[in-house]
Amino acid sequence: MTKYWVIAPYDSTKTKAFEHAWKYDLEHGIIAIGWLRLGDVSGLSADELRQKIKETYPDKSDRGRSIDFSALWKFFHEIEVGDKIIARRGRKVMLAVGTVTRTAYYDKEKGIARVGSYDDYYYPNFIDVEWEENYVEFDWIAFSMHTLAGPFDDEYYYARVENTPPPELELPEEGGESFMFESHLEDFIVTNFDRIFGLDYEIFVDEDGVQGKQYPVTNGSERIVGRVDILARCLRDDSFYIIELKRDYGIQRAVRQTLWYMGWMKTNPCRNTQGVRGLTICAERNERLEYALEMARDLIDVKSHSIHFTFEETKLK
Repeated sequence: MTKYWVIAPYDSTKTKAFEHAWKYDLEHGIIAIGWLRLGDVSGLSADELRQKIKETYPDKSDRGRSIDFSALWKFFHEIEVGDKIIARRGRKVMLAVGTVTRTAYYDKEKGIARVGSYDDYYYPNFIDVEWEENYVEFDWIAFSMHTLAGPFDDEYYYARVENTPPPELELPEEGGESFMFESHLEDFIVTNFDRIFGLDYEIFVDEDGVQGKQYPVTNGSERIVGRVDILARCLRDDSFYIIELKRDYGIQRAVRQTLWYMGWMKTNPCRNTQGVRGLTICAERNERLEYALEMARDLIDVKSHSIHFTFEETKLK
């Protein structure tokens, strides 16, 4: 399955620097991400990278540092030769699609040349990409705000090539509130796990102390090829619970992803798995979801969530 990643070449509000950087990318077959203050992190382990981010950005929230870690770790350790990169400008413009020809590396001098004299801030972390310009202006919010997002699948990609929002996607307003709520849903579930699932389940922690939030899925060579949103364990029978949140990549992928992770858990002998079930959490149930789950009702449960606000008038004294 082809993996698609979305990367913003530069801060789109800095028009001249963005245009210079993107032109440089096309001419040299590259794309880059920032975090200049961290220096060369290409050789750091996961724990070392987390600590480096914590020391370098002490004023950031835990969630902010988690987002930084995820982007950098995926950039250096999960993007592979042959993967596809979608370059975006803002949240409604796709600039090009390219194929990765060299995995990530650090190059300070190239980063400086990439922005020229248009900005003091440069991006020093690169991958090489063979670009094919595919410019699309969307009339819907097609991308999240993160510097790097993914991986996504063919369904996500073709919806954007054809400029067609997925039928099940509720489009947010320009401010992107729906994306913001979805980004916090996982944190909310983890924080309130006992209240939601009761005392029969707990968030899994493996023998290395790795917790079951964004739990890494590895292939035979121990390369990370995916992450379970939340991995839980049933205390009654020692079985596993794969919990996946349906974000903007569609119902079909959420179900497929859940089944994939369940299969990985069941066939991985080091997990001593007594059993495994899946749970897909979505904003609402609909006909497409019911069809997708028809043949997997004995394997996957479904829960829906909703968000309610109440505004009360406050009189000033």
